[in-house]
Amino acid sequence: MTLIIGGYLYISPHTAYCSTVSAEISYQTFRDFAENKGQFSPGSLNLNIYDKHGALVGTLDKAPMIDFSSTDLLGISTLIHPQYLSSVRHNIGYKSVSFGNGQNKYNIVDRNNHSGLDFHAPRLDKLVTEVTPATLTQQGPVSGVYANKNRYPVFYRMGSGTQYIKDKNGNLTRISGAYQFVTGGTVGSPNSYQNGQMITSRPGDTFNPQHGPLASYGQAGDSGSPLYAFDTLLNKWVIVGVLTAGNGVAGPGNNWAVMPTNWIKDTINSDFDQPINITNKNVPVIWTFNQSLGTGSLSHDGISFEMHGKKGNDLNHGKNLLFSGNEAKITLDSDVDQGAGYLQFNGHFSVASPDHHSWKGAGIIVDKDSDVIWKVKGVKGDNLHKIGEGTLVINGTGINDGGLKVGDGTVILNQEADSNGYVQAFSSIELSSGRPTVVLTNEKQINPDSIFWGYRGGNLDLNGNNITFTRLNADDYGAKIINNSNKTSTLNISRPDSNLSIFHGVISGNINVNIDGKNTNGSDFFDGSIYLPYTKLTKNGGELTFQGHPVIHASVNGSDPVSLTQNDWERRDYTIDSLYIYNTEFNVSRDASVYSTVHSFNSDTVIGSDNVAIDKNEGKGTHPNIVTGKSIASDNNKSNFKGQIFLYGSSSLTIKDNFEGGIFALGNGTVKIQSGKAILNQYSHILGYANLSVEDNGELIAYKGLQSANPIKLNDSKVTLSGSGTNELYNISEINLNGSGSTLSVENGAYLLSKIKSDSSSTVSFNSDCKSYCDDKRYATNWLGSIDGSNITLTMNNNNWLVNHNSSVSSASINNSVIDMSSYN
Repeated sequence: MTLIIGGYLYISPHTAYCSTVSAEISYQTFRDFAENKGQFSPGSLNLNIYDKHGALVGTLDKAPMIDFSSTDLLGISTLIHPQYLSSVRHNIGYKSVSFGNGQNKYNIVDRNNHSGLDFHAPRLDKLVTEVTPATLTQQGPVSGVYANKNRYPVFYRMGSGTQYIKDKNGNLTRISGAYQFVTGGTVGSPNSYQNGQMITSRPGDTFNPQHGPLASYGQAGDSGSPLYAFDTLLNKWVIVGVLTAGNGVAGPGNNWAVMPTNWIKDTINSDFDQPINITNKNVPVIWTFNQSLGTGSLSHDGISFEMHGKKGNDLNHGKNLLFSGNEAKITLDSDVDQGAGYLQFNGHFSVASPDHHSWKGAGIIVDKDSDVIWKVKGVKGDNLHKIGEGTLVINGTGINDGGLKVGDGTVILNQEADSNGYVQAFSSIELSSGRPTVVLTNEKQINPDSIFWGYRGGNLDLNGNNITFTRLNADDYGAKIINNSNKTSTLNISRPDSNLSIFHGVISGNINVNIDGKNTNGSDFFDGSIYLPYTKLTKNGGELTFQGHPVIHASVNGSDPVSLTQNDWERRDYTIDSLYIYNTEFNVSRDASVYSTVHSFNSDTVIGSDNVAIDKNEGKGTHPNIVTGKSIASDNNKSNFKGQIFLYGSSSLTIKDNFEGGIFALGNGTVKIQSGKAILNQYSHILGYANLSVEDNGELIAYKGLQSANPIKLNDSKVTLSGSGTNELYNISEINLNGSGSTLSVENGAYLLSKIKSDSSSTVSFNSDCKSYCDDKRYATNWLGSIDGSNITLTMNNNNWLVNHNSSVSSASINNSVIDMSSYN
């Protein structure tokens, strides 16, 4: 049934309809949009939208890309407070929600239905740690305000209703049923009705420019899904309403219930017990709880405050407690189960239980500039959820069987040993949302393999301590291992098996990293970033690969989120003061930029390797599904190396992409420059039995001198030896030019000591610009040596050649140069 009221079209909220988007644009675009994948990462600007033929159809340039993560994975509700959702009252079927990577479950304990509006604000059993709540619109249900294009220039939506695409003739094609996946897009500015409690727009007019290039029409399975607006006054995205109804499968109009901001505030406040302000820091608060009654009391300085906790199976009976005070002490005199109630602290507190009582509840909020010393044990099988920008110091005794999930602020692990020497701050720790930091006071606080980085991760601060992992449980790029202490930490990665590993996160700070693979021959891939400008990384055995990261896309028709064949990759940087590799295959692969001094002991290094690994489970919070293979980089995606490489023993270096720095080869190592571009801007040497070759259209450019005890071989390649305004020395036993078209150029400021030899058609030139380099000297380049090649074309310009042996060329062009044969014997 459809009705018309006030000139605006809306339908009964009990009718089921669909999500409809344009068939002219790749479906991948709408999928990526809704999941913040592909180009639609939060904060991205000026996003071009193309149709299936590559034509530009529009640009999202009026606001940075929204972060949809506060909406649950089904798109039917949105987190508007760490413990409360927004959705529609008629969504009676859902009883729990998940966020981020989906490896979490929050149960609804109270639906909080609005009495006069198709809206509700369910309360959850725990504080959500994975994501940040959406910001509520400030203006609330005020008629006409959301039509103001100056304040609200753009509106975005997403949802998981039945999915359709529409062509320009209005023909609809069904893609899937409801609740299978989310799509999203743009919505034209809405008009108000019902005294501002409702708004309506017509995004089903798919090809009307008024609704933007990604018009998205939603309904039914989309009921409860959010409508966001960019508020230019706040300079942020705000949630304006929840979708209640539409005009049927082929209809144009959607209706949304505007966020009833005052009602939401009152609903949340109703779940608080009386605030507790502790004024006498010398008198502790004594907290008792009667589990059968579900009530307790907090007594302080002659005043008693009643509190409510779990009663029977009723978690919602638990109320929240807000504490304020300075250097205040709270003592638990019994086990407390606060149900869905949480603790919020504003000030400086210590919470203890001399008799080892436990606390359980929705979690802890520590406000900004506040701190809590927590000496209370947790409950086995339960996680303490911590949010808030303040600091929580864990300072209990012995083994704590409870876990920790932290989504904001700082947690310092300072658990003390019991009489038997046992210490465990938590049974497990999960860092999520990208906001939190967990600080270790010593290496005994937690089993490192029980540390997990969930959705968008967080910081693990080693704080000058050493730590050993057998696996790094990192879900995405948000996982960070840092050390903010002046004392150097050592991060050991010692895997007991030879399986593949991949780390998506970041390692940075004052940390030495040691990866031990000598007994397993394991392969370690990094597609995050490393920033260790003053410390070292050591790899012993197996394979080490630094690579870029494939851009993750939303799945369409069962497609994998990443693939070996995709073209879009993100560049990753690896800055390491010293990299030591022993008996290791070291690859710098596509879209990786490495800045380091490498010490290679009987190891093989490839700059520009096509070996890569992808994780088909990245971002899912599950065990990695690693697939290795080949990926060929375009010019813009080639790898880069800047620094120095020292080769010892039988080490090898192969350069296929971009290299800049110095090479120092000893022993019987080999250096091959293949198709890449190597710039030697440091004096380099190839000594002992080591050798250098330039092959397969590779290019070597040297500026600061080069010494080679063995011949340098060119094969279909180019070598340029130059100076930087001075006479840089190139002492090379012999230069062999092979293949067709090999070229040797000796340029400004270079001094070459070498025999040049070729059996094929090659070009050798000595050229300099005297205006720039000669100063008062007549000759800018100097050559002591000979040339042997009946197919060589020789060019000399402003050069001094001191001939020391028989020489022959096919042809020569000599200008303003001297050929001195006085040293020839």
